[in-house]
Amino acid sequence: MGTILGAFMAVWDIQITNASLREIQAALGATLEEGLGIYTAYLVAENIF
Repeated sequence: MGTILGAFMAVWDIQITNASLREIQAALGATLEEGLGIYTAYLVAENIF
């Protein structure tokens, strides 16, 4: 049960981050490529932990 809950939370967190990518990008003053780099780095860090 814990594994299923952990997987659900990971997918949910990714969806929240994806939905707020424009706001994160605007707050940092990042270009589209930089925003995608930030998003990719976040996903890699999340998968490592």
